Amino acid sequence: MDEHYKVLHERFVGNNKGSKDPWEIFGLSLILPASYLLSQLLAPFLSRSSFLLETSLFTLPILLSLTCCSEKSLWILFALLGISFCIFYYVYRKSYFAKSWNSFTSNSTSSKTVIYDFINAYRGNLLMSTCITILAVDFPVFPRRFIKTESYGYGFMDLGVGSFVFANGLLSYEARHVFNSKSKSFRIINSLQNSSCLLVLGITRVISVKLLNYQEHVTEYGVHWNFFFTLAFVKILSTLLLCLISQKHSWLISLFLGLAHEGILASSLGASYILDSNTHRGDFFSSNREGIMSLLGYVAIYLGGVYWGVQIQGSIAEDSSIKSCIKLFKSLSFWSIVMWCSLMYSQDLFLLPSRRMANWSYFNWMLAFNLSQCAFFLLFKIIGLWYRELFFVYLENSKSGRNGKSNKGGKVSSKRKSSFINPIKPKSNENPAIQLPNPASYLLDAVCYNGLPYFLFSNIFTGIVNFFVQTIYATNCYAILILFGYSSILNYLAFKLFVKKIRWKI
Repeated sequence: MDEHYKVLHERFVGNNKGSKDPWEIFGLSLILPASYLLSQLLAPFLSRSSFLLETSLFTLPILLSLTCCSEKSLWILFALLGISFCIFYYVYRKSYFAKSWNSFTSNSTSSKTVIYDFINAYRGNLLMSTCITILAVDFPVFPRRFIKTESYGYGFMDLGVGSFVFANGLLSYEARHVFNSKSKSFRIINSLQNSSCLLVLGITRVISVKLLNYQEHVTEYGVHWNFFFTLAFVKILSTLLLCLISQKHSWLISLFLGLAHEGILASSLGASYILDSNTHRGDFFSSNREGIMSLLGYVAIYLGGVYWGVQIQGSIAEDSSIKSCIKLFKSLSFWSIVMWCSLMYSQDLFLLPSRRMANWSYFNWMLAFNLSQCAFFLLFKIIGLWYRELFFVYLENSKSGRNGKSNKGGKVSSKRKSSFINPIKPKSNENPAIQLPNPASYLLDAVCYNGLPYFLFSNIFTGIVNFFVQTIYATNCYAILILFGYSSILNYLAFKLFVKKIRWKI
């Protein structure tokens, strides 16, 4: 890469002072669950052939909100919610109000399916939005207030690493009680094996960036450190801790580590040492002080994710009905409000959030944001299930109306219900009696099916685009076309791998 352009590019993506207000970012992020709600209501009409519709539904709203329509993001949110309300109300009326809320919640719908779907929706949207931003940041159409902050403040891209760490904890083996019966040495060895691929990816990224003279943002993690190293070492350190303590105490340990880390940052070798641009980077530790010294804060976030993963698994074990999901939603909502209040208090008592240090305010922000996202995705999944039952009745009423009959009782024939659940015709060599449920989104399932490869491909494609396009000079229209094409290619690869059941164990 041309040295002069490299310097210009590094200046372009750096030196962001951030915002002091988290609510714009929070409102913008609600577009993700709002898109999911609309996909729930369109689910009866979706199949594997609806790739373009799903890509547009999950990509365009957040893409436009992060770029040319950033000042109108609330209007996009209201449009998604408004369309969803109209669809739901239409079906609700046409079903003759056959399924009241109380009637729906008394059903014995399996909570396992609900939990699986809403977690996949949360992870899938997190991956897709993150991958959009890592390329979008290189274009002028991406507002500078959304890029990663240099020291303190709120930036949309600051959500990435913290949310990934939280999500990893949420779905960790410890949260799912996978290896509880195994010895500590087995769990540690397994953690090292699982983290080894992340370490290899981290080393590969360091070498490729240096060899290709690719632009670097040194103050992000350090000279040699990167995102993959943080994920790997957080996993290893957290496993070591969870070998000493029970998962049920992970919330208390998470809070303790977050406060202890803040105490370290307040010392003379803490925040000032990390943020001082004049500090010499002569040895490995000082060269990578951002990545190394933020680890304790990220471990605290990871353990917070583990705790909530345990709570989610516990809600399934306690009760398999939809009522357990509603109870979980109330718990997520309550604690998200608590963490938002804690964030407002901590940024006044301490300092604004800092992704570079993963300080106490950043810890509160990540917990508040991700618990809120989980709560909204769970709520919209529950509404989607209620809508599905209403839609069954709506289909029967439509059929009965054509035959001069009415079905106000809400009873649905098994044949009609089956045709809705499985809109995809079985192959000739498959048993036609086997009916597979139609998920809210094949695309979200596909992205989660190969999550790490999806993220890895996004990094590779971002590098390719930056080598062939001088992004900082691109017009808005050109940038939007590139970003949508880039997202579509990523989604198509994930989609095809999912359909063919090819899973890359990276």
